[in-house]
Amino acid sequence: MDTVELLEEIAKRKDPSKGQVREAVALLLQLFSETDGEGTIAEYIMRIKKPDACLFFFEDAVKRFDSDRIQTLFAVIRSSEAYIKNAGRSGTVRGFIVAAVLIKNNLNLAMPVLAQTLADVEKKGKYSDDVIQKFIVAVVNYCGSLNVINAFFEREWQSEEDRKRINGFMQIVSNRFLPPASSKTQDEIEPVDQGIIKIDSDDSTNKSLHVVETNVTESDTKHIETQAAPIPDIAKSQTDALLKVISDATKEVEELMQTLTGGNGTIEILRQQVAVRDSQISDMLVSQEKKDKEIKSLKQSKDEMDSQISDLTNRLKLSRQMDNFSQNQELITLKTNLSNSLKVEYADYLTVKNSEITTDTAGRLLGSLNRIYKILRINGISVD
Repeated sequence: MDTVELLEEIAKRKDPSKGQVREAVALLLQLFSETDGEGTIAEYIMRIKKPDACLFFFEDAVKRFDSDRIQTLFAVIRSSEAYIKNAGRSGTVRGFIVAAVLIKNNLNLAMPVLAQTLADVEKKGKYSDDVIQKFIVAVVNYCGSLNVINAFFEREWQSEEDRKRINGFMQIVSNRFLPPASSKTQDEIEPVDQGIIKIDSDDSTNKSLHVVETNVTESDTKHIETQAAPIPDIAKSQTDALLKVISDATKEVEELMQTLTGGNGTIEILRQQVAVRDSQISDMLVSQEKKDKEIKSLKQSKDEMDSQISDLTNRLKLSRQMDNFSQNQELITLKTNLSNSLKVEYADYLTVKNSEITTDTAGRLLGSLNRIYKILRINGISVD
């Protein structure tokens, strides 16, 4: 079964298992690394029923591929038919997931992706409760509120429109979570704008939050005059809410500072341990260098001894060859001398060989034997 067939099988499942989602993500990552198949990848990220596929894919992709490829892939996802049909539902979830992963990895692309996702579901500057809930689950819960706020302040905005859109969205989210201003009913206090939390500047050196009031018409002014009593309560409620947010943020920062202080102490201890290890390693390197020199010297001595042994062996072989040659020459000389010395005696032997044995022939043979033994003795052959 090839890659596309396996992805198709997983995409058709109504409730794929986590293992199957992981398998699909591995195939998509392989496809992304080998080809430019963004269209195929976008299709299956949208079609696989569980959004975990999108999360797992981008968690790995942001570590392996550059921001330009990630941005291109997200643009293809937004332009896909499945995303367009499901903007506000699964499309928004995937967009928020991509933004969350980028925020958590501190990438500049995070805010443009978030702004583009919001643009897809914005309706005349308003967002549904469902969109806000998806944002909280997919982005705030995943990254942490402090990381989301820092990402807004620390990004270099490529578009003023993006900054305004996200600023407006954050205002709406903050308004939804403010506590009720008073015991009055919604109908009684609706004409009075309770104010919104507005980010005053995107300059990281001049971050501030303040409550601003919206424009009030003349009829609203008359209504405010008749409802003058609840207004201080409303402002106080908003102030208390803001103070609580600031207090919680301060506590979180203090906890982070304590963690950082403890971490710095641990880092200093580790730095000292590393210094000790570096000194030990330096000593070991010096010792190893001495041993290497000794080994090199011993190797040179061994090579010299091997050369001497080889020379002596060659000399011994040559000496043996010369000895063998000399011995062979001596044997040849001996044989030649014996052959020459015994020719006369052998001739006498042939003369009397077939003669009748008489006193004369016996004397001749006896004299011949005496001469033969004498010749043998002269040539170093003794039979005594």
